[in-house]
Amino acid sequence: MDACAARLLAIVILAGVGSGGPAFALDRSSLGDFLFGAPRVAAPPAVSRYRVEEGGGSFVLDTADGAKAAYLKFEGSPEIWALHPTAGPRGDIIYKNDVDEPVLRATRLGGVTLFTPDQPEGMPAAFMGQAQPPHMVMDMGPDVLWGIFVQASARASRIAQHLVVFEGPQDITPATAPVFADAAVLTSQAFAKIGGQGKSGHTLVARFMRVEFNAGRGAAATARGEIIRITVCPDQGVAGRPSSERIANVISRR
Repeated sequence: MDACAARLLAIVILAGVGSGGPAFALDRSSLGDFLFGAPRVAAPPAVSRYRVEEGGGSFVLDTADGAKAAYLKFEGSPEIWALHPTAGPRGDIIYKNDVDEPVLRATRLGGVTLFTPDQPEGMPAAFMGQAQPPHMVMDMGPDVLWGIFVQASARASRIAQHLVVFEGPQDITPATAPVFADAAVLTSQAFAKIGGQGKSGHTLVARFMRVEFNAGRGAAATARGEIIRITVCPDQGVAGRPSSERIANVISRR
């Protein structure tokens, strides 16, 4: 400590003693920050588990791809969210989903805030430790893929209260099948989300008779008439299919 800093520290202490109590709380960390600058904070592991302080749920966040993308998976949910990082105020990083909604905010000091439709102002999440990265199955045989398509179609059909056929392209390979299977599951989740919104939600999902899955240069979801079209890019992995939220937005458009 140099002479100037030492004199400043003495003034602070004497001011507290002379007034019969501290002029302000002598927190060692805040005083150190004041005198010497903010301390360095160790970055969390690239793949970390967090627990939401309100509600008790947890999630895994994978930021190994850095500025390219991040991946988030909630405990008990099959969906892996592909998020894109954007610069926020004060050096924060805002992670957004594929409909440009903020999902997470990470601060320079390691704080993480989760945003949900029920809590748009955000809920703090506590770091719990290192975790394994979320990932899809590496490859999948045609029988497994067919079974997943049948199950997803059956779920959507129950919600719509009529048959909703899920159709995939003929040239799916074991390497590309996982992305198509994931897209089918997320589409059935989107049907469940909108169909669960009462009579108006059921009216929206009941319009559709078929869901067509095709390969393309990027993830997309569109609807026209009684058909929903889901485009996936298998080479992009998790980011190569639309999220359930993006599909739900398409279903809900009148």
